[in-house]
Amino acid sequence: MENKDKKNEYQEYITGKLMQIERKQDMNEEWINIKNVILESANEKIGEQRKERNQDWYDEECQTAMKEKNDARKKCLNKETWKTREEYEEKRKIAIKLCRRKKREMWNKKIEELKGANIKKNVRKFYKEVKEMSKEYQQQNIIYKDDKGKILTEAKDILLRWQQYFQCLLENELQTQEKNEKENENIEELEDIDEPTYEEMIEVISKMKNGKAPGIENITVELIQNGGTELLQRIFDLLLQIWD
Repeated sequence: MENKDKKNEYQEYITGKLMQIERKQDMNEEWINIKNVILESANEKIGEQRKERNQDWYDEECQTAMKEKNDARKKCLNKETWKTREEYEEKRKIAIKLCRRKKREMWNKKIEELKGANIKKNVRKFYKEVKEMSKEYQQQNIIYKDDKGKILTEAKDILLRWQQYFQCLLENELQTQEKNEKENENIEELEDIDEPTYEEMIEVISKMKNGKAPGIENITVELIQNGGTELLQRIFDLLLQIWD
């Protein structure tokens, strides 16, 4: 989180929210509270950065649709029922469809501007627009290789390579299951491990790499690393609850 003002606003907001919420003895309830505060704080204080990245098409209408989608998702995660799941899926479809339409309209507008620049012989503007559009879209070529690194071009060879790949995945999965079963058989023989310290947890979190995609809870490492002392303490207390 490079913007210091945003970071401070996020920390202050998340700290205030956590201090208002009573700690829960139940571990699941405590985690749900912490998770919802993180997501709400991120959405309120740093969520609008998305508009800056897509300022040509991500307008107020998109923000509203995405907020409604995120609110429905938080509601579903907090208490998943058939109704909350259906509501989330509906809001999600609406948001995706709207954003795709806005982006398509933006591209159509840029194409028309290019046509106009070309007709008017405005070479400088034409190549400037082409350069900007090239940055936003880059086609990816997929190259298939065999186990020796040789490039495959025939469809039958590519299909055979996929078959070998999935067979290898299956064998690795079976080996992992056998290994886990053996470890579970011997787990009672393991010595007790000392509970972690706050300093150890901070060290682990600080060494986690940024820029990674969020997991199922939709929380990135940066949201935890930049959450402030109150958040880290609540997470550590929850860790000790789980450890016991």
